[in-house]
Amino acid sequence: MEPRVNKAFEANNRLTTARDASVSASYLNLKLQELYVVQEFQEKVQGKIRKQMREKELA
Repeated sequence: MEPRVNKAFEANNRLTTARDASVSASYLNLKLQELYVVQEFQEKVQGKIRKQMREKELA
């Protein structure tokens, strides 16, 4: 997913250079951090679901 974000960042900045507009590198870094946090959260949720399913099977 990170390569897609980087590619979109670069494409956006290429398209907007004629208008003297761009997305800053700090914004890109914040969005990548957000991506990592969301991914980590989803992994934890999936882990809890799997644990609950195993506990149901054992009960």
